[in-house]
Amino acid sequence: RMGHKSKANHPLPMGAMVRCIELIKEAAQATLAPTEANHLYKVGAYLTFCTAGALRGNEGFFLDLAAVRTFQDVGRGGHIPNRLTSNTILTEEDCLNLPHVVLPLLGNFKGETGIDHHLINLASNSMSGLEPCWWLDKLVEISEQEGRLIGPAFGTTNGTSMGDVANPL
Repeated sequence: RMGHKSKANHPLPMGAMVRCIELIKEAAQATLAPTEANHLYKVGAYLTFCTAGALRGNEGFFLDLAAVRTFQDVGRGGHIPNRLTSNTILTEEDCLNLPHVVLPLLGNFKGETGIDHHLINLASNSMSGLEPCWWLDKLVEISEQEGRLIGPAFGTTNGTSMGDVANPL
């Protein structure tokens, strides 16, 4: 056999990921079936959060809906300082005042002991074109339409985690 050089563990280029998420959003907006649109929105949100938050595997499925709703407005009124460049070192106060969203994962993560929330702060909108704030709002809106206020943020209409379901449709 002819050998070939494999390139394991190489991510998709960011531009390809952003375009994929845009296509999912367009497909969701174009469909007439609300259930299909909601499923597509959940897929887009999952990909956005996993990409922006550097989450791997099934970590995104641990997003806690009640905590998302609690932290939903944190960082909304943030602003980017005028003096910001790629070399600027920001103070802690500056960082707290940047526009951001909070992803509260519930579980045992990254070497922590016990079940607790692991809060990940993401830019509301990234320079690459990811829109975590828009996707977070959409995920909360869909969950509320499904009558879910607590439980897994990526859940089925009956509240089961989509990470536990082979075919959530």
